[in-house]
Amino acid sequence: MPIAKEKVISTIDELTEAINFLASHGVTEGGEQLVRLEQQLFEAVQEAKNRLKELDQKIRALNDSAKELIVRNDDGVQDESLEQIRNQINSVKVSRDLLKERYGCAIKEIKEYQGITQVSCERKVDISTN
Repeated sequence: MPIAKEKVISTIDELTEAINFLASHGVTEGGEQLVRLEQQLFEAVQEAKNRLKELDQKIRALNDSAKELIVRNDDGVQDESLEQIRNQINSVKVSRDLLKERYGCAIKEIKEYQGITQVSCERKVDISTN
């Protein structure tokens, strides 16, 4: 069963890695490079969300095709065609599950990063008011 790796997963991984690298070197706010990476990550996450919707639609369409084939009840073609549709559905589901998992991780990482930058900003405010 061939499984297509969603390109957006690699994009999210690369952007997350770049942001984590900057954060590990003390760059947690401000810089143009960081702002650009954050924006690209938000766009990639939105792309992943859209791609999840597309995959859901594809699964529904494949299920509808299988139902139509069953209703037609053409035994000679039905078994082979149904098997092909089942394989396609399984492949799309695996791709969708992988993308959904990575999407959830990316959302969690964004929230963690936003929490770090907020704490950093609060500390700067506390220091400047003292």
